[in-house]
Amino acid sequence: MRVNFGGILSRLRLRLRVLAGTIYNLAGVPGLVRECEYRSEVADANIKVSVRQMFTIVRVNGLEIYFHRLTGTIDGVGTTSDCRADPVGLSTRVPGPPSVVTLKAAKQGQRKTGQRKWPRTELFYLAAC
Repeated sequence: MRVNFGGILSRLRLRLRVLAGTIYNLAGVPGLVRECEYRSEVADANIKVSVRQMFTIVRVNGLEIYFHRLTGTIDGVGTTSDCRADPVGLSTRVPGPPSVVTLKAAKQGQRKTGQRKWPRTELFYLAAC
């Protein structure tokens, strides 16, 4: 009778890993994750794991999930975008003195909104992506 020690050892290692995982879960120990990238053609998914000082970031198709490094709890989510700003030409000078915010206090019943010495000053903002 021939004994397959490799198979027995493999099953024993698997059972020990399951036991250790169960004990870690009961103790509340967070799981360990390594930095890696994975591309699935079948599911059309891009997965990337990044380990930073305070967070482990799991990115799936542009959605970023932030896990706290010490507790393993989800701290927040975010998104990544390939949005790039269009090239912008140089600004042109506006004739006249610059607009300056005054230190004048708001009167009762008014809100302080950044009153300007030069009225009718127009502000231009670039459109966001």
